[in-house]
Amino acid sequence: MCGSGGGRGVRFGLVPAMRTAIRSTVNALKWVAAAAAVIAAPSAIYAQGCAMCYQSAAAAGPRTAEALRHGILIMLFPPLFIFAGIIVLAHRRRNDVAEFDVQDETLYLDEPK
Repeated sequence: MCGSGGGRGVRFGLVPAMRTAIRSTVNALKWVAAAAAVIAAPSAIYAQGCAMCYQSAAAAGPRTAEALRHGILIMLFPPLFIFAGIIVLAHRRRNDVAEFDVQDETLYLDEPK
């Protein structure tokens, strides 16, 4: 027998204040990790660090530079629309899954009477 609860079992779950504190601490750690990754990232991973690309675009002339700017904008929109579509679908279907509350789960260590 575990404890003096008899057949009531053991409840799993955290106090709501504790759950909120843990969640906010985890979110703060995520932000710190993301900021550290951005700060620690070398400048070579950015496109501005490529000397050949820069020299080639600068020597091509104004029409080619404008074409490159338009190409960048055109290539931006398909991933943007795909991402927005996924977000909209997730938002619309956010309540379609069955709800599960960990606080209501009970583990019976001995047979219920």
